[in-house]
Amino acid sequence: MSPNKEDYLKAIFEFSGTAVYIPNKYIAEKLGIAPASVTEMLNKLADEKLIRYFPYKGSQLTARGQKFAEKLSRDHKMWVHFLVEYLSYQPVEAHEIAEKLEHISLQDLPERMEKFVARLEKGPKEAS
Repeated sequence: MSPNKEDYLKAIFEFSGTAVYIPNKYIAEKLGIAPASVTEMLNKLADEKLIRYFPYKGSQLTARGQKFAEKLSRDHKMWVHFLVEYLSYQPVEAHEIAEKLEHISLQDLPERMEKFVARLEKGPKEAS
């Protein structure tokens, strides 16, 4: 899946706690793009069964889209944690970098990083 599609899913996921249907306007503002571009992408995501799109009403994630967006969000948080705690980035910088890292196509990299951080946080005695 393209990083662009992933950004849309994540934007809908972030707003899904505040509304049943996420208006295109919210997504356009979040991603800094034109509303017409949002409509086009939402139709593509609906064709892929990642969202349900209702013109003039908004969109919502399907169960499949929800699962994918939750993973993206979890990966983003893991990257931010690692960058701030272990590489001494400021939180704002870490979020910017995490936005890029969460799209890495190596599907097992976030899981490997999560295990690595868990070992670091256990300390040398408990990790063995």
